[in-house]
Amino acid sequence: MAPLENRNFFGRNLSEILRSAKDGLGIPRLAEEVKKDLLLHFAPIFYQDVAAPYDWPGEVVWDEDRVSINTQKPTVYYYFSFAFFKGEPVLQINYVTWYLERKGPDTPWIKRDHLDGLTVRFTLPPDGEPFMVDIINNCGSHHFFVPNEKSVKQQIFKPLQPDAFVPQWLPDLFPQKRLGIRINSGWHQVQRIRAENTPSGAITYKLSPYTVLEITP
Repeated sequence: MAPLENRNFFGRNLSEILRSAKDGLGIPRLAEEVKKDLLLHFAPIFYQDVAAPYDWPGEVVWDEDRVSINTQKPTVYYYFSFAFFKGEPVLQINYVTWYLERKGPDTPWIKRDHLDGLTVRFTLPPDGEPFMVDIINNCGSHHFFVPNEKSVKQQIFKPLQPDAFVPQWLPDLFPQKRLGIRINSGWHQVQRIRAENTPSGAITYKLSPYTVLEITP
């Protein structure tokens, strides 16, 4: 599953764009057209194992008296956020998928329920090359980090706190190629991350602002 549109930021000075757009607090305030270009440039490819309708990410809708997912409309929701990197405000791009259920024979019974989803977040430092991608289930569990190996000197361990889970580094070919995320059926856990070109014939998804979920009819 890949974005409906493609944008390529290469050949443009992303570092200069990010730095020139900072406000008085140092926060990058980008023009809407630039934000759209960034959004489409970094939009990931989702390789979803499908065993049943609950494996298709779709559009969030009301079905009588509860929230449901229209699996006939592949949709990825997005929003922008900010963080600090070396004391400096940096831009983050968040991509969110929603599934009809967490279900299937390989999913622990205690984890099965109506609705499921993933959030994939890219953090862009001032030079414009993502130094970190982190992914979490929308319920708040299974949070892990995929850093750029060149940007991380060491992992800091804190007593009596869970350590950050870092299963792999960002692929060497990213961001020259799009990030591909492999997801299993039912439990919707990420199995692997790689970088590659958008495959021909891929099912396309619509990018929709997350704010529409605050006013869903």
